[in-house]
Amino acid sequence: MVILLNQGIQMENNKLGFAHQRKKKAPNSPSLPMVSCGDSELQLLRYIYNNQNVRFNLRNYSEKIVKIPRSTIKSRIIKLITLGLLEKPNPAITIITSKGIKVVEGAKTGGENLRRDGRKEEQKILGDLNTHNLKYKLKIDDKRFFSENRIKELSPVRQKFLGLKNLEQHYIYFEDATIVVNPKQIIIHIKDIISEDTETAHLEAFEKAMSYAEKLEKIGLKTSEISLEPSHYARVNSLLADSLEKIDNRYFLDLGNGKKFWIDNSTGPKEDETNSEEARDRLDTALKTIMNTEIDLLDINRMKEVLGLITKIHIAEIGKSKIEPKEIVPEGRPDYFG
Repeated sequence: MVILLNQGIQMENNKLGFAHQRKKKAPNSPSLPMVSCGDSELQLLRYIYNNQNVRFNLRNYSEKIVKIPRSTIKSRIIKLITLGLLEKPNPAITIITSKGIKVVEGAKTGGENLRRDGRKEEQKILGDLNTHNLKYKLKIDDKRFFSENRIKELSPVRQKFLGLKNLEQHYIYFEDATIVVNPKQIIIHIKDIISEDTETAHLEAFEKAMSYAEKLEKIGLKTSEISLEPSHYARVNSLLADSLEKIDNRYFLDLGNGKKFWIDNSTGPKEDETNSEEARDRLDTALKTIMNTEIDLLDINRMKEVLGLITKIHIAEIGKSKIEPKEIVPEGRPDYFG
């Protein structure tokens, strides 16, 4: 039985009323100083924060780390001094102030919470597809010129070293990614991408991964053979998830070959989620087709007709492997799909 798990349902807000947000509980954000500080100034501020035990060397930072003119760095320092984030006790010394420390540390803890709070507006513009678990793997070809001290040149939010008996790992944290440097391999975790479709999400994520790969090469980590692990694709506050939950709030389909489809409400809003890009695309297309026929999806009887198609999901891998997808029907629950 051929299954439609097709692409596309950019479910219009005026029809479905999606609240486009993937919410997670988080502690209250710290109160941050009210300053206007751009990315370049914040990068400089982080660098000085991470190297407080070393005298700031303007020439070294300009020529070896950011590779931009010293005059530009001087202008940024003047701006940060004006904002009260840096100070110069004498012409040869530049230090970060307590206010500057609050800004840097606030970006570590509060920044993610502030971005999460603003995600609702972002999703209204970009769409309701949340692509996450984006993990790129890169083979290390040469690391002769890499050392733990060089990580600071990237101005990360923070870093951590994990030394086990048979494994040493460097964890490097940024606002939109986490990098794990293993002995022979680098893993770049890109944080959630909000977009209209999987193609847009993967393009944005890949550009970020390549940008970080280029930065890693500058600190002595040359890589090759980039590959992406299976990601997760969730439609947030989807009507499909709402309807399936009425049948079983732990609805789950095994699509074969490690591919799955399930309903997730662990983050707050209900989501219909899959770890198959092709399954996500096919399901979206099927639902968009249904929307165009103006079927009332709020009618549970109509929804059962739709589910008769969706629970017979067919993807290319299944045809190749001769595996029939199975719906996992919990004991005691009637089987609506025969």
